[in-house]
Amino acid sequence: MNTLLLALAIYCSMGSMVYARAFQQMNVIGKHYKAVVPTSFAMSALEVLSHTLVLGETIINGFTPTALLYWFAMGAGGSTGCILAMYSHGKIGDWMNIVLEWMGIRR
Repeated sequence: MNTLLLALAIYCSMGSMVYARAFQQMNVIGKHYKAVVPTSFAMSALEVLSHTLVLGETIINGFTPTALLYWFAMGAGGSTGCILAMYSHGKIGDWMNIVLEWMGIRR
């Protein structure tokens, strides 16, 4: 796989994984019980994906100088995912409350 394409894939998968972890942490703090199970499944799938990308490349090619690029992609993706989770968690919660109230489930 092309080095830059793999770095982009690592950035996206790591960002998504950290997004799910940060989102889950806010679910636990806010006691959003219904959101815990789907978020847990998303976390596990994204964790397997990101570790498979990094470990697969390292096992095949060994520790090369391009591993520094992958390290940077993981760090940048993780910080981006965390910031996006912090920003979107309140917005998604507000949207869910509106939908549940409209459905008559929550008042």
